[in-house]
Amino acid sequence: MKRILSFMLALALALSLCGCASGEKDKQDKPTNADVTKADETSASDESTTQPSETDPVSDETTASDEPEVTTTDETEPEVTTVSEATSDPETEAVTEATTVATTVAETEAPTPTEPEYKVEKMSAKMYVTATANVRSGPATSYERLGHVDEGDAVDVTGICENGWYRIKFKGGEGFVGESYIVKDKPVVTTAATTAPKETEKVTQATEPVKKAIAMNEIVLENHCPNKYTRKKSNLTYAKDWREYSDGRTERNGGETYYSSVCGRDLVLNVVLPQGYNDAANKDKKYPVLYVLHGFFGHRYSMMTDDACDTVITNAIAEGVAEEMIVVYPDIFASKDSNYLEPSAFNDQKGIEAYDRFVEVIAKDLMPYMAKNYRVAEGRENTAVFGFSMGGREALAIGFTHPDKFGYIAAACPAPGLVPARDWANNHPGQFKKESDLVFDEKNKPYLLIIGAADNDGVVGSFPEEYHKILDKNKTEHLFYFVKDSGHGNPAIQSVCYNFAANIFKNN
Repeated sequence: MKRILSFMLALALALSLCGCASGEKDKQDKPTNADVTKADETSASDESTTQPSETDPVSDETTASDEPEVTTTDETEPEVTTVSEATSDPETEAVTEATTVATTVAETEAPTPTEPEYKVEKMSAKMYVTATANVRSGPATSYERLGHVDEGDAVDVTGICENGWYRIKFKGGEGFVGESYIVKDKPVVTTAATTAPKETEKVTQATEPVKKAIAMNEIVLENHCPNKYTRKKSNLTYAKDWREYSDGRTERNGGETYYSSVCGRDLVLNVVLPQGYNDAANKDKKYPVLYVLHGFFGHRYSMMTDDACDTVITNAIAEGVAEEMIVVYPDIFASKDSNYLEPSAFNDQKGIEAYDRFVEVIAKDLMPYMAKNYRVAEGRENTAVFGFSMGGREALAIGFTHPDKFGYIAAACPAPGLVPARDWANNHPGQFKKESDLVFDEKNKPYLLIIGAADNDGVVGSFPEEYHKILDKNKTEHLFYFVKDSGHGNPAIQSVCYNFAANIFKNN
């Protein structure tokens, strides 16, 4: 009997110990309230890193190529929430959640913080601006642009950040300027001729733009316009296409006009003003001007909206890559007949003469109109011209004809005929009779001259490269490059547009 009792006691003790172990295991496997909260917080935190910042107008996060990744992450969120409620196998779902989080972080490049994270050490001092620079809402070029300060301006500094940027009083509030543009002593303002860059200085697009002399051979060109500059942003205003107006205008009639004494009639144009042009704070500010010229059969909307030059330039200005400027898109078909508004064919000689006539029109009629009706900063250092195809040929002709008026010149896929030549459509007599005429005198050399050629151009063929060879032979300084994977149009147009806009008006 004693043996039986001993056996039963031992069995009961064994069963008790197994029950305790089982209870402890259940306790360990079951998610606690603390575990659920932590999972939810982690999910929310990871989700926030995929949201694009609304204050960054040209952030890579807002491009179409990134959006599918964000959408995919959001669609998996309900599964993570279900896991935290422990309605399925916790171990399996925990692995799934960890994989989702890891994938989200890996796919999200350069996440934009939802709140600014920077430390500012307070200080109070009056300091001076060494060169024109943008003022940002935070201490980096990725922050919203609030405006700019000019060389020699006195500023009240209220703090300095960990990365060296200064916080200053600006327009009734505060803004931030890079450390290299603020000094204690007032700088001596010098002319462009005495402020040539050192040989070790390189032109990059990641830093704040500075209006200082830039050696042409130091400029670094992008082969294609970066994608983020070709997409419209919700917080910026862009030029309207003619189809968006209700005033009855067409691409060649209606809207803004100016009188041309050369043609004896009104010609149409589009004028795009920089953001903030009409603000009271800018009522006395003058802006440099860029003239953008369309190609054969084109019109004033061709380059502006069809080829999206307005989008590229507006985004570049907002990002601080390009200077603020007025951009003019004229109709360059300068016919003297108001009923003859476009050429009939590529070999329409009367039409070609109308395009060539614009070289006179721009200097005699259009530029005075702009000076009278807009706050234009005059002088060759404040005036640029860029064109495509026939407009590229005319841009080069304008630059060589009026070097005292235009300091910046660019052409994308320029058409033949600047000098005598023959192509598949015409025997061109040449706007300049000799190749040796394509030179500038020492006094009026351009600050920048760019020719961009498409590497697969079936319209103008090798003529852009021929211009390059002529300029090389004449020892006329310029930049020439082939835009890869491009025909006669984009991406060549936007490539030259971006490179030109990013580097003009830095010499005034």
